[in-house]
Amino acid sequence: MSFRVILCIIFELFASFSVSFPPLFRPFSSLFALFLTHFHRSDQFEARFVTLRLESQPSAHASVFFSSMAGSRIPIAASHGEGRALFASPEDEAACQDHVAARFVDNSGAVTQHFPLNSNGSPRGVASVTAAGGRVTAIMPHPERVLRMGNMPYRPEVKGGVLAEDGSDESPWMAMFYSARRWVG
Repeated sequence: MSFRVILCIIFELFASFSVSFPPLFRPFSSLFALFLTHFHRSDQFEARFVTLRLESQPSAHASVFFSSMAGSRIPIAASHGEGRALFASPEDEAACQDHVAARFVDNSGAVTQHFPLNSNGSPRGVASVTAAGGRVTAIMPHPERVLRMGNMPYRPEVKGGVLAEDGSDESPWMAMFYSARRWVG
């Protein structure tokens, strides 16, 4: 059984391809067609740290990558000029909410749509979504850029993650890869 994490620009490609070439992207089109990406509200390239809160998801959509991280608030690198979610209708936006794996949050942990805390201006702070079954997770910010504590702007609040106290330099984002490994067995 396969699984995928789709990062940043690849997420944008999947979103556009699922609309342009539905038969080719049928496994993803039900979700990604709802998540059409657009330029940021700032209308420019943004590179900064933002904070994401990993969401609890219904078991039918629970990400194999984020299963042990629900409730964690973790800084992450955002580095892109596109990626703002726009939904075709309020119904599409509502349908996507059970698939949201992570949201942009402010310093108190509240979901935000305000720039610069939500670097792309996505509604309801949507930063990551998971397809039905949880085996495909797409995320706009870049967890691969902050896998070491030395890359983090501060020591984050983590629930059930891998914030190592044993002297390891692993950041909490490593938990997503450990979680996927546990899922494989």
